[in-house]
Amino acid sequence: MDKAVYPIAAYAFLALFVLATVFELFFAFKERTLYRKMVKPWCVLFLTVFAIVFLPNWYGALIMFGAFLGCVGDTLLLKKGHQRYFIAGAISFLFGHYCYIAAMLLYASPALAPIHYIAFGLTFLVLIASLIVPTMKITKSKGVGAAGALYLSSLIMVPLIAFVLLGVTGQNYFLMIGLGGLSFLSSDCYLAKTRFIKHNRREDFYIMGTYLLAQFLIVFGLLLCFA
Repeated sequence: MDKAVYPIAAYAFLALFVLATVFELFFAFKERTLYRKMVKPWCVLFLTVFAIVFLPNWYGALIMFGAFLGCVGDTLLLKKGHQRYFIAGAISFLFGHYCYIAAMLLYASPALAPIHYIAFGLTFLVLIASLIVPTMKITKSKGVGAAGALYLSSLIMVPLIAFVLLGVTGQNYFLMIGLGGLSFLSSDCYLAKTRFIKHNRREDFYIMGTYLLAQFLIVFGLLLCFA
């Protein structure tokens, strides 16, 4: 396949992602749960295919795998009220975040010194230590709370690393990635609130709106860095 064809084919899948997102948010706003669940897995799946077609190399595969794990997480979270599916979905999202972090660090590696990696690692440990007690109180479970602290700390590291790398490398696309990370954080915090504290009307609309925006900003920002 000629390389000139890649962008055309890629943007076709991006258009499908946008279309599926519009339907997903419409059904979420109308609270048509069945239709929303039917559309939900396709949104990030189209974004996953877009990633590998747009950047058909090892870096694109890493970004694609991060998005694909999000798609797996979306599918698992369709089973509301099932603890094991919720945990499995969270694990899938967790490793998706690690793929995004790995892609960012790979791109910025020529500009990074050992002190940067040490600072990132120490920050991650401090976040876990500071979040573990609050998450245990919210979830009312030591095991779930500890896992929640690990997940939330990993989630926070995505925008944090992106904004640091924006300053270190001067690559403006890290601003897009950082904003995507913040949108992901807001989505998951709202999801945790609805699961462990209080349900709200049209909660899926707000969760999916911020989540899908986050996936787009992170994936497209990373692709533009490597393109």
